[in-house]
Amino acid sequence: MTTCSYTVDDGCGPEEQTASCDGAVWTTEGISTCNPPPPDYCVSYKNETECGADAGCRWLVPGCGMPALPEAGCFAVTDCTGDFDCPISGGTCQEVSINPCHNQPCGACGMTVSVCVTPAAP
Repeated sequence: MTTCSYTVDDGCGPEEQTASCDGAVWTTEGISTCNPPPPDYCVSYKNETECGADAGCRWLVPGCGMPALPEAGCFAVTDCTGDFDCPISGGTCQEVSINPCHNQPCGACGMTVSVCVTPAAP
């Protein structure tokens, strides 16, 4: 039997997969479906310190471009690709401008990212 391991990004982040060949048949292991997406728990972190302690989250602040992120907050570390990535009630995947240099030694004020944004409270 021949076996090999490799890493693929199936939309859930890099995952280790193993393929093995027994005769003329290949089988794979370690493939996940990632459906439905996990809840966006990052929004539960209310400050930059809590958010920064979780490798799956990032603290973002509004940038100088338009449309700007509505307010600073904690978001998933990976960009969303559609509303289906936004399990929070009423959340939509939107391109927004963030400040990539918040607490960093650089001079840029705007960068576009895609994040799940929840509707503003009435």
